[in-house]
Amino acid sequence: MPERIPASEADAPDALQRIAGDAANVGMPGGAEIPLAAVGAGPETRRRRGLGFAAWLSIAWLVFVVGGAILAPYLPIDDPQELINGISRRGPFSKIGTAPGRLLGGDGIGRDMLSRLLYAGRTTLVVATVAVLIGFVLGGAPSGRSGAFGRVTRIR
Repeated sequence: MPERIPASEADAPDALQRIAGDAANVGMPGGAEIPLAAVGAGPETRRRRGLGFAAWLSIAWLVFVVGGAILAPYLPIDDPQELINGISRRGPFSKIGTAPGRLLGGDGIGRDMLSRLLYAGRTTLVVATVAVLIGFVLGGAPSGRSGAFGRVTRIR
């Protein structure tokens, strides 16, 4: 049985050599050598860097979309159901011209597309939240109960 090394000594390179030697003497397959990289990592290991540019861009986009959906009633935009004359089928790349004062133009019957998208985002957030809560209740409650009591729970 190899001797136990206190935690304060285990960080030293000599202690790692001794642990590797003891493991080889006990009957490790493949000979008497164990690379020290398998036993411990030194300061030369690669440090993890922060989030990349694409990750931050994705986070910013999510904050923008969710923030716009949550703040839609407080933003200076039109009612999504209001019909506005002159913006029907006019968008930013329309052949018949753009809708004045409208970033995304209008739909087929003259409703502002930006306000419709923001209010649709509100509905999407509500549906997604309800779906997650239902999944948590239907999946989390039985698994929590089985974890607490140590049994398998079946839902039929």
